[in-house]
Amino acid sequence: MGDLFHFTILIDWGTERIRWTLDGEIDSLPNVVAFSKASPDPVAVGEEALRMLKDRPELEKAVPPPGILFADPEAMTALFAEIMQRACLLVPWNRRLLKPKVLASVPLGTTKLETRGFCQVLKTQAQSVILCEAPMAAALGAGYGETDAPFGMLDIGAGTMQVAVAAQGGLAHTVFRRDSIEGIHSFVEAFAKERRKMAPRILETLRRDGIRMTGGRTNVPEFVKSLSDLLEFPVHPAQTPEHAVCRGLLELAKDCKTLWKR
Repeated sequence: MGDLFHFTILIDWGTERIRWTLDGEIDSLPNVVAFSKASPDPVAVGEEALRMLKDRPELEKAVPPPGILFADPEAMTALFAEIMQRACLLVPWNRRLLKPKVLASVPLGTTKLETRGFCQVLKTQAQSVILCEAPMAAALGAGYGETDAPFGMLDIGAGTMQVAVAAQGGLAHTVFRRDSIEGIHSFVEAFAKERRKMAPRILETLRRDGIRMTGGRTNVPEFVKSLSDLLEFPVHPAQTPEHAVCRGLLELAKDCKTLWKR
């Protein structure tokens, strides 16, 4: 995806895994970096870091805190450099002449400080960066196109829980919590408060059609059933839920000329 002299990379930067795609085939690596106590420079990232940490106990492990997008700029820069190196192997030489463009998703509750730091990391090797809200990208990836009809998206990963209810083409209700295990009860309570604010038409639609769920935790059926009971709405797993955000980013990136006209 791109033109003759650059490519566009689409990134879903998760707490446990980072997923990305260029033209539809989704790749990923663990969100982990190995450091040596003797040097501030990373020793290894991703799968190689996990192997080295197992074999060399003197190394230190850098992983993001649950639900925190931007915590360690050195680790994130090393991970992004690895992603770019892998991506460059997939495109012809002429599309590497200019720096790539990046379209990346961010959780609903991302702070301005986190967003700014995340953009700075991406801009170390990108000519321009656009960020979008993860639930809306997930909605596109789960099959929701442009519609005024209400629908609900629930995304639960290793570090965040977020639900977004869309109506009339925009977000009408949102709930976000960090730490998807410890924060489950807080999340359910916040959603219950938000549910009381929903219009009858939205409530009727969600009770009938349910909420589509994406994210890595979707692959645990017992967890999905428990959430459905707690939220008092049917919860339906999306197809290959861990890839929904990347699929949605691909849909967004189809209209490249409009997307990058800024």
